[in-house]
Amino acid sequence: MTGAWRPRPAVVIAALVIVGVILTALVALSGIGSSTGGPAVPTGTAGSLPPAVTGVPSFAPSSAPSGASAAPSSPPVGGVPSGPFVAIDRELLQALPASVAGIPLVEDAQTESHDAADPTHAVDLAALAAALVVDTHSNDLAIATVVRPKPGIFSDAYYRSWRDTFDAGACSQAGGLAGSVAGGVAGTSETTIGGHDTFIARCAGGLLTYHVHLGGGIGGDDRIVSITTIGAADFGRLIVEGLR
Repeated sequence: MTGAWRPRPAVVIAALVIVGVILTALVALSGIGSSTGGPAVPTGTAGSLPPAVTGVPSFAPSSAPSGASAAPSSPPVGGVPSGPFVAIDRELLQALPASVAGIPLVEDAQTESHDAADPTHAVDLAALAAALVVDTHSNDLAIATVVRPKPGIFSDAYYRSWRDTFDAGACSQAGGLAGSVAGGVAGTSETTIGGHDTFIARCAGGLLTYHVHLGGGIGGDDRIVSITTIGAADFGRLIVEGLR
């Protein structure tokens, strides 16, 4: 992992946008505010940039063919170009296991489209893809985002900044998931899972994040897999164990 790193606001925004989408789904599935106490399946919507919620994933698989990318940017409106600005490369999802605990990972097309349409992501990211796995009976959930930085962007410092920003954004809002007022990162660790050097953060509210750097992808590109998970089954660890 080499290369020079320069501070880029886009990595901060990109990580927090993804975290905002994830936390919306986690709050909905936790059953908070449900009169029945059962898990509430989120419905599609969109919101503002972080720290506000930015969207809710769709549970329906994409109908687009595997390997398809986002369409070119649509014509400018009033001189301002509109997205998508980052390619949606579904081949990135091939790095993920097909299922965990017998439950399939499903492409999250809505989150992909939302993140790809954010122009700030285009500064650092060449492509992205997202998938989720959820057990609505146990409220176990994980969302895995695979991003491919642009050539020359990835370095040890960039990867560290990505992890720190992603974890801080996730944990700052995670306290309410466990009925706790306090949030924040409670601790971090580095270990080997499934042969992969893995960085883990534990939030005060019980949410976990996992980060893995994968090299040697299509064209030898770097890829970052960032997972946010909650639940006793720890779907995040299972996804890391099954990374290909």
